[in-house]
Amino acid sequence: MSIPEFVPIPPINRNAIIGFISALIALISLCAVILPLPFVVILCYPPGILFGMMSIVLGLKSQRELRFDGKSGRTLAVLAVWVGCFAMLAYACALTAGVLLFPRVSEYFSQIIK
Repeated sequence: MSIPEFVPIPPINRNAIIGFISALIALISLCAVILPLPFVVILCYPPGILFGMMSIVLGLKSQRELRFDGKSGRTLAVLAVWVGCFAMLAYACALTAGVLLFPRVSEYFSQIIK
C-alpha cells in the first residue's frame, strides 16, 4: 500500500476574491434598486456603481497578476469583470430610463395630488 502524494493547492489571488465579492454586492444592490420602496434608489445607486467599478478594476488587475504568478482564481477574476460590466450597464440603462421618464412621472404624481 502506497501513501498518496500531497499536491499543494495554489493560493487564490486576493484581488480576484475581492473583485468577485464586490461584483456580487453590486448585483445585489442593483436588485434592491428595483424594489418599489421610497429612497431605495438614493441609498443603493451610489454604492452599486462604486462596487461595480471596483469589481471591474480588481478583476482586470487580478487577471494581469495571474499571468505572472502561479496563483489560481482566474475564473473569479473573469466573473468579476463580467458581472461588474453587466451591473454598470444595467445602472446606466436604469439611470437613462429614469431621466427620460421623469417628466411623465412627475406630471402623473402632480395630477394625483390635485
